[in-house]
Amino acid sequence: MDDAGDDRLRYLAAKGPVDDRARNRRVEERLVEELRGRDSLSVLSVGAGLGNALDRLLSLPLSVDEYVAVDADPAVVDAASERVPRRLGTAGFEVSDHDPLRVRRDGRETTVRFETDDAFAFAADNRSRFDLLVGQSFVDLVGAERALADLTAALAPGGHWYFPITFDAGTVFRPALDRSVDDAVERGYHDHMDRVPEGEGCSRAGRNLLDAARRRDDRTLLAAGGSDWVVRPRDERATSEADGDGPRDTAYPNDEAYFLRRIVGFIDAALAERPAVDAADRERWVRRRREQVDAGELTYIAHQVDAFGRAE
Repeated sequence: MDDAGDDRLRYLAAKGPVDDRARNRRVEERLVEELRGRDSLSVLSVGAGLGNALDRLLSLPLSVDEYVAVDADPAVVDAASERVPRRLGTAGFEVSDHDPLRVRRDGRETTVRFETDDAFAFAADNRSRFDLLVGQSFVDLVGAERALADLTAALAPGGHWYFPITFDAGTVFRPALDRSVDDAVERGYHDHMDRVPEGEGCSRAGRNLLDAARRRDDRTLLAAGGSDWVVRPRDERATSEADGDGPRDTAYPNDEAYFLRRIVGFIDAALAERPAVDAADRERWVRRRREQVDAGELTYIAHQVDAFGRAE
């Protein structure tokens, strides 16, 4: 795998704990309330990444019989198929076989399959098959209308959909720098999301998802709530040994300093592609934000929405 592929995998791994903190517990509780009485559940996860949504789902009091994780990137699928068994084993699950993977705990067994495919193609080929569709951090890439119309085709009648961590037009960095530049950076970044030619993503995907669900007679919105990313320095600095490289400053938990650097990099690339900020201002902004990460000073907030509903 090339360096770009390694960077993507590291970013997805660093993103996992941030997603877990952000997920709206009230929406999750409604999901459990709706599904816990089922003897078995067949689950499809689209844009599944490294499979972090599976870890969370298996921690809930649900009888998940089958879990199919679909991602279009074969390198990500390969990494997920290697990492998920290790993570679940560490979490206390009994793990056996690998094609398919079988995980057991507390008398419950789940068969896990990893598929490399386009999410929409897979949904079209597996109509009315699944009880639950999960699309974490995905609707903002493909569009709310398309997700509700086409991805949910994979659901059996009365099946449920769950779209957590859906971006919704809020990007905040603190401490503030030049307010006019900060505002221009946010506007330019969101405008870039709205203009990306592939797919039908949008910087306001969270609210669009709620609106789209309400407009459709065949999709019922059951619960929704905020799921903001909040990445900030620890209250107290700590020092740890890292991969034999000696002590390092761990101002941020896990690998979240790297996560922040990637977010700043995404914004830099977006603004360079569609200039909305003076080039010198952009370079100063990016340099200062990177310095703040290195110094353990930067806080980042992204506004997002979790939505859960039913296909009628």
